Amino acid sequence: MNDFSLVTRCMKKYGLILLLFAFFSCSDSEKSTKNLDSETSIKQIEATDFANVIDLTVNSDSVKISTDLFVVYNLVSNNDLVIALEKSNQGKLFRVFSTRNGEYLGGFGFTGPGPLDLEFAQVSPRGVTLDGNILQVSDNKSLRTFLIDTKGVVESGGISNEHIKLVNRIPFPGALIYIDNPTLIGDSVIYGKPSDSKELLISYNLNDKSIKDVFPYPNKYSGEIDATSKSGLYNKIFRYSPLHEKIVVAFSYFPLVQIYNLRNSKYLELQYKPKNDQVEITRQGMGINEGSLYNYFGSVDITDKGIYVSYDEFTFVTNGQNSERLRITKNMEVQSYDWSGNPRSKFIFPRPAWVYTTTPDDSKIFYVKPNMENYIYFHSIK
Repeated sequence: MNDFSLVTRCMKKYGLILLLFAFFSCSDSEKSTKNLDSETSIKQIEATDFANVIDLTVNSDSVKISTDLFVVYNLVSNNDLVIALEKSNQGKLFRVFSTRNGEYLGGFGFTGPGPLDLEFAQVSPRGVTLDGNILQVSDNKSLRTFLIDTKGVVESGGISNEHIKLVNRIPFPGALIYIDNPTLIGDSVIYGKPSDSKELLISYNLNDKSIKDVFPYPNKYSGEIDATSKSGLYNKIFRYSPLHEKIVVAFSYFPLVQIYNLRNSKYLELQYKPKNDQVEITRQGMGINEGSLYNYFGSVDITDKGIYVSYDEFTFVTNGQNSERLRITKNMEVQSYDWSGNPRSKFIFPRPAWVYTTTPDDSKIFYVKPNMENYIYFHSIK
């Protein structure tokens, strides 16, 4: 059997599994999101709602690794592998580790103009996702999907280019070259966010090439601003549920997390009570003065059972000619919710850690520290 046949068979199998889950699944994850299908709702969340608080500053394991992690922009994982997007070495963009013990298994991918399968012009940190064995990577030219032979990597104790097969390369049209957070849903629609869209997200249909605005912005500012400024005001990061039926959006300048249902466009909104409410939003020219605003949520991770969002409250203050960050929270924390929006756990991270990933089975959370480039850290959740 040749490589193309193997990839085709695997993708057909993978697509069939997704369809079966979408129509017939009775999993816990599906049961827990039933309320999102019936009505849009709002939940008020406070810091004391997280009964289980884990302090990773004193409750983490570490492994010394045989590679340097100087500039890690993203971590993604399945139940067997952790993949780090690390840009200090343009000849090895992705570093791979074992979830079993943190062992370094090798790297792949390099920076270049193309057109080789593993050659990327400029990888977008938010454009890297891993769902099972399917890795999605986007740069400013295209979105690519790869089939990772996870079993082969684990059995051989290392990763090589033979374990990575390009499945699809989708070039972006001119209007979407600078799309943020692009993700392929199924085989025909890309969701993402260009800077000038009129709504929260756009969908790009690969069949008829149509581009549509989807999901309204939160109504938190009544003034008139242009589309680019509105996109900046509602700066966010989003991820997709494992079954690709829900979108989770966390906002930087508003303490909000929204869980959108792709089937009916209804959503659950989690309104977190911050230490400081947002200051008055003021204009700066035709846009917004973002420098004075409080920042709240950062990254989003998704597992089979729930949602993980990082929270780090801070603002900027002017000191002479300089602008300095004023931290409100002592340490970054990652809040965990189930799919019904109920708080589960809160993880307190050591500074300066900020990039993390949780395995889909909720067994481990991994993170790195820029000042400890020869170590990878993890905590066993269960």
